[in-house]
Amino acid sequence: MEKKPSFIIEQEIFIHLMTSAYKEGLKAGKALASEYDATVTLEAATTFYHGLSDMLTEPATAVQH
Repeated sequence: MEKKPSFIIEQEIFIHLMTSAYKEGLKAGKALASEYDATVTLEAATTFYHGLSDMLTEPATAVQH
């Protein structure tokens, strides 16, 4: 098994935590509106996860603020 540098592990943990928070917030918001759909929530969380992953792996000069 290849050992990953600690900053990559920390980044993976950060992405996981942010994605979980996003998904839980989305579920809570939709539950209040009584429109909760697990498929849509999972799809949105997956899109968020990949977007955050891509953004954090780009060189700092490529990220637009």
